[in-house]
Amino acid sequence: MGEEIELALIVLYRDILPPDELDLTQLGDPAQVDLWTNAETANVVSDLKAAVDLNRRGDRYAAALAYVLGVRRAAIVPALPDIETELTALGEALLERYDAPGSGEADLRNAMARLLELPEVSSEVADFLMTAFGGALTAIDNGDGTFLFTGPAAEMATMLTELSSMQMACDAHNGTVEVNGVRHQVLFLRFEVCTQVPFDRSAKAVDPRQWPTFSPLFFQSVTVLDGVPTATGPWNGTIQESVGALSTGTPTVTNLLVSYHEEPGLAVTAYDLSQDTTLLADDGTVKVDYGYFSVTEEGLHRRVSVMKVVSIEGKEDTPPHWLCPLWAQQFGMIGWWA
Repeated sequence: MGEEIELALIVLYRDILPPDELDLTQLGDPAQVDLWTNAETANVVSDLKAAVDLNRRGDRYAAALAYVLGVRRAAIVPALPDIETELTALGEALLERYDAPGSGEADLRNAMARLLELPEVSSEVADFLMTAFGGALTAIDNGDGTFLFTGPAAEMATMLTELSSMQMACDAHNGTVEVNGVRHQVLFLRFEVCTQVPFDRSAKAVDPRQWPTFSPLFFQSVTVLDGVPTATGPWNGTIQESVGALSTGTPTVTNLLVSYHEEPGLAVTAYDLSQDTTLLADDGTVKVDYGYFSVTEEGLHRRVSVMKVVSIEGKEDTPPHWLCPLWAQQFGMIGWWA
């Protein structure tokens, strides 16, 4: 993922999260923190718009996420410097891809604002979206409190609806665990969200080998060190992951034991820190790292669940909340990235 896209998303989260939940001084080296802290939001949103290729699903997701975060920013922290011009231009770009008139951005903004207030697709929200996307979207009232989106813009409208309706918080708190007789301070994190992304695409994202593709904001690479993954179905092995600089300023390299299971309607990966350094040593920064990631087919939607318990050397006092938007929520929406 391009640096412009990553920077814009981090800066937008910086603006809308309280400082005690996203203390940038604890997350990176001084040069990185200085960039994150002092970057002007209007500039980074404009740079993101210029950098994204809206023909790519991952870039469309990043642009949609930035747009929704911008709308949320204006609603909850109106005292911040105005980004109206840049946000409008980004919304217009999202619409123009579907040959919708750029003038519909105001209606798109109204739909997002209503969903931020009440995360339900009402007739009013559906009407705003149809007006915004013009003939590229039809919203059919199913008569049971749900709507069916059809047309070329159905996927984008669904994506924007989910992003606007998604909770910003998750179950995140500090604690301690004992590993091999040693107590460690850890972050406990759980997050769950329902998505309209088709199961086949969401399930692919659960496979550890696919994490860099489906979560580019967090993962730089995943290498299989041990075990022979099957084309489809369960496999067990050891991977080495290189996680981006969001938490430490430099990539963190960690070896994990993974167990991937796939069956109709369910895909899940469980993982734990690997103690085997004979395969290819990691950097030893992560002292505890275990949890799971799953997607379950539930008919009207897919349920994405993530759980993580982690301890990073030197970052034991990092506020737990930063992992919610920068990791858990990105995993929750992982099917949209590719």
